[in-house]
Amino acid sequence: NIISWIANCEDCPGVGVTKATKLWNHFGASLVTLIENSDVAALSEFIKDEYAALLCHAFKKHGVAGTLLWL
Repeated sequence: NIISWIANCEDCPGVGVTKATKLWNHFGASLVTLIENSDVAALSEFIKDEYAALLCHAFKKHGVAGTLLWL
């Protein structure tokens, strides 16, 4: 699931299980869309701007959105 992917992705330093869970609990399924759209401002409510930008970049780099939505 998305929490595990974020927490275990080497390209997402600073975002472990706790922060990934907070993101999911707040945004739910729309989290994937926020990350895809690189909505750093929204994500930064829970993680540092730098980490939010790295998360968005990693998502695009690995092309995981479709798979995570399917799961």
